[in-house]
Formats: sequence, C-alpha cells, structure tokens
Amino acid sequence: MKEYHKLIRDRIGEVIEKEGRIPVIRILDEDEYKIELKNKLLEEVNEFLNASNESVIEEMADIYEVLEHIQKSLDIKEEDLLIIKAKKAQIKGKFRKRLLLIGVKEKE
Repeated sequence: MKEYHKLIRDRIGEVIEKEGRIPVIRILDEDEYKIELKNKLLEEVNEFLNASNESVIEEMADIYEVLEHIQKSLDIKEEDLLIIKAKKAQIKGKFRKRLLLIGVKEKE
C-alpha cells in the first residue's frame, strides 16, 4: 500500500474507487484537521510555486479552497477578515507598486 498521510478533498475516495483501487481513509478530529489544513496550505503553495503558466490558476484555486476551510475551522467570519485586510491596506498599503525593500539604513 502506498501511503500519503495528507488531507484530501471530500470526493477523492470516490475517484480512487472508480480507478479500481481501495482508499484507506479516516476522519480527523478538530485539532488534527487544523494541523492538516496548515500542511495542505504549504503543499498547495509549493505546487503553485512550481506550476506552469497553464496550471497556475488551478493551484491558486486550491490555495483559495484551503484558506476558506482554515477560516471556517478557526471560526473567523469573512466580514472580520475583510475588515482586517482593509485596515492593513490603509496602514501599510497593498502590493500594487511592486516595491522591493533592499534594506534599511540607520540615520546618522
């Protein structure tokens, strides 16, 4: 048996069965789920970083999906998230100007 030990989408077991294989799956408790969501986010970000131009949008969609479930698992309301996002944008700005910080010099 090939082992994965990773969070999967809800219908992956069905996909595996349709391929004629047998999935070995267990349901995570809430604490395990939160840990595995973070691991999944890292997995998806790495796939995004290595994605071809053709598949980059799919990888972004996967990241978005995982972030939505992290938000729900932490009981964060979307409106609260958007308020904090807007506050940070107001105080620190966004990323529109494409600025790269090279370093910071101390005043003499």
